[in-house]
Amino acid sequence: MSSDATSNRPPLTLSSNIFYGVGSIAFGVHIMILSSMLMLYYNQVVGLPAAWVGAAIMITLIFDAICDPLIGEWSDHTRSRWGRRHPFMYASRSANRMVAKPSAPLLERNAGGGASAAEPV
Repeated sequence: MSSDATSNRPPLTLSSNIFYGVGSIAFGVHIMILSSMLMLYYNQVVGLPAAWVGAAIMITLIFDAICDPLIGEWSDHTRSRWGRRHPFMYASRSANRMVAKPSAPLLERNAGGGASAAEPV
């Protein structure tokens, strides 16, 4: 998209901005609940000091704040036969598969908590 195409657009109205903001409330609430539950779990269940857990969450947020604009800029300027974003989606799927596949037996073993339905008791 060229800069000429974006310069001809009228600015967003106040109501459009409000609706975009309301649409992102669910994402913000989701992240707050997740980070609060992580803090509680690692502090109360695992027993790590709250300062360690807070520092770990802070480091990941700082890393995310640095990497997101860089990867966004990179993907904005990527030209491929699949488009701008698809190569990144395919790469992330492959990376997730490499992490998730080896950990699947651990998750299956720990998720049951007892005899499975297929096993006779």
